[in-house]
Amino acid sequence: MFSNYLKIAIRSLDKNPLYSSINILGLSIGISASLLILLFVSHEFTYDRFHAKADRIYQVTAKSNYGGQEINSMGMSAQLGATVLQNDARVENQVRIKNYETIIKVDGKDPQMEKAFIFADASFFEIFSFPVIKGNVSAFSTTNKIIISERASKKYFGEADPIGKILTCNKNIPFEVVGVAKNPPSNSSFQFDFAASFNTLGTIESEKDQFNDTHVRLGSYRAYLLLKNSSDKASVESTIMKVAHASADEKYILNPFIEKHLTSEGSVTYLYGFSIIAGIILLLALINYMSLTTARATLRAREVGIRKVIGAGRKNLSAQFFLESTLMTVVAFILAVVWIELLLPTFLQALDLTIDLSFIKSQTFLIIVVALFFFCVFASGSYPALVLSRFKPVETLKGKLSSSGQGSWLRKSFTTFQFAASIGLILCSIIIVKQMDFLKNRKLGLTREMVMVATLDYDAANNFRALKNELRNQSGVMKVSSASFALFNGGTSGYFTQSPVTKEDIFISTIDIDEQFFSTLDVEWSEQPHKDQLTGKLIVNESGLTKLKMTPADLGKTLRLGSFMSEITGIVKDFNFESLRFGVNGMVMSVHADTSNIIAQRGGAMYIRFSDETQLAKMVPAVQAIFKKYQGGHPFEYYFLDDAFDKLFKSEDRLSKVFNVFTSIAIFIACLGLLGLVTFTGEVRTKEIGIRKILGASVRSIMLLLTKDYFILIAIGMFIATPIAWWYMQSWLNGFTNKIEIAWWYVPLSAVLALGIAFVTTCYQALRCATRNPVDSLKSE
Repeated sequence: MFSNYLKIAIRSLDKNPLYSSINILGLSIGISASLLILLFVSHEFTYDRFHAKADRIYQVTAKSNYGGQEINSMGMSAQLGATVLQNDARVENQVRIKNYETIIKVDGKDPQMEKAFIFADASFFEIFSFPVIKGNVSAFSTTNKIIISERASKKYFGEADPIGKILTCNKNIPFEVVGVAKNPPSNSSFQFDFAASFNTLGTIESEKDQFNDTHVRLGSYRAYLLLKNSSDKASVESTIMKVAHASADEKYILNPFIEKHLTSEGSVTYLYGFSIIAGIILLLALINYMSLTTARATLRAREVGIRKVIGAGRKNLSAQFFLESTLMTVVAFILAVVWIELLLPTFLQALDLTIDLSFIKSQTFLIIVVALFFFCVFASGSYPALVLSRFKPVETLKGKLSSSGQGSWLRKSFTTFQFAASIGLILCSIIIVKQMDFLKNRKLGLTREMVMVATLDYDAANNFRALKNELRNQSGVMKVSSASFALFNGGTSGYFTQSPVTKEDIFISTIDIDEQFFSTLDVEWSEQPHKDQLTGKLIVNESGLTKLKMTPADLGKTLRLGSFMSEITGIVKDFNFESLRFGVNGMVMSVHADTSNIIAQRGGAMYIRFSDETQLAKMVPAVQAIFKKYQGGHPFEYYFLDDAFDKLFKSEDRLSKVFNVFTSIAIFIACLGLLGLVTFTGEVRTKEIGIRKILGASVRSIMLLLTKDYFILIAIGMFIATPIAWWYMQSWLNGFTNKIEIAWWYVPLSAVLALGIAFVTTCYQALRCATRNPVDSLKSE
């Protein structure tokens, strides 16, 4: 029986190559596109869930109110975790972690800057599931011990055994390698290559004060607690409040570790959006199949009638047609795997993603693939099988069934949905592109083009003036300046202080700069001080002036920043130093002399502005050679300001690319279905078209006859899609301080694009039917 069904299914596919190709191509593209999106979404949603104890791990964070401003802190003092562990039996373990950028030196190799470096307690490998595959974890608790990843082992020691070898950090801190850990998976928040023993911090001069701080309070270490039971979260938070002697304006919170990635990256909304796109594309592909299959049902009506007359039951017929759908889906899935194999590297590169091959082969993703397969089989096979198997044999044998009757309204609904989805996606894509253009082309209040930012090391402080002068003497270099942090490439620093006017408590961002900073980046003055009132003084931006409750008349007042006090002597216009998703924050700038080396001592950055005609590719080696001359022990690290600014919109760029690419795929799938339906309509109305032509109908009127219903359905789709897409995009835009207004003409533009694509799709086939010889049409069976 099964072999007979299979033969009939194969013959059916072979008999109708055009429709089989349309169905298989549409299904395979829809499945592959959906799987690619679901691969990314599932990878993001499974972040950190591979840890065996993930559901019981919590990070200690704090919220405090200072001058009416809410301050979120993740840094805790060294004793907080241990004190909570001692005072609350509901806590099973604790670990302290400190991120640390350092220079690694191994004998026989050049020094390398490493950012994937952490200090951690030995309990790190007990709480988190990072298997140590070589060495002795117990030795990790003593000072100057380090566990490295497999990739770090290969990078620095090749195939040699690294156990017992020495790594030197920051030129003078030796570490003995006591273990090798498996590389953290791509869906891990901790992407470390070096885990150094936490107790070593007590031997580093610059870290001793923080390490030996006995108070339980905010600090500079990340603290994680492993609870015995996740339901004890609220009770443990109360314990932290007690041991930290928290004030009424301070609250300690335990954040679930498995939620860290999604909340810190702010990507949950985007992931839901991507999931919706995957669902829409898959539905479009399945609707194509069901719509075309049921439309062609009348062509197989007599076959169904004959089978029923000779004894076939409804179950037998349903099984037959279900097997045909299954065969079609299997072929489409095989082709989808080929698409994925070809497109996966491009997909990952375009979205700036890293996904381990092990995750693609993981049980999690395998379950998704299998579930998607069975869903496609059921969805594509159940409705066509139901429709075809319920034909009445008497009516089918008498030829009383019509393609415009039963099921026609459902096919129209399918087509309406397809173009509603396409128009909605087009509208979303237009708005996203417009918003991204608005942000990227918005005036920042500073010049970001042709500006290189290079990190400074303490070595540069010894010859800072010579370094600057040599850079300035380079052909193509316009200006050189320095600042205490690199714009658009990390967080800012700040101080708790008081308004010089109202004495209110205020937290404000700060930066140390030299006196050439404003002219190098073309930051404009609002109130420029006299030249002798610049160096050693404080400058605020306009937002900072407002935050300090000051007016231009208050210039000259003194502001305290920690132990430093100075006068505020000038005001610059607001310039963006963070993402444009948010407004410009208030900032105070402490100005130093151009020759001062204090910024280099604090590990700041050099800003090198080139002339517009400079060939940057030739300048990078020249600048690198100068830096190597003055800070040879420090690897040359640099970026360009405009590139860093663009990277601030990583999530938005990813969303834009996904919408644009997969909107095109959705439209292509919808057009495939439309092409199939127009072709089929032309076939079943062949005699009608021939008679109309004999009676004098023009080619234009026949083309209109074949296509007008679809354009009406597209118009209905526009009215359905517009409010939904408008609402979704407005919600997305509300997450930006700086945003566009959704223009009314975006809606008709989306509809016109959809109509134009539909017209191009149907025009050729409709024209072919309309220009056919009416004699041949009347001979058609």
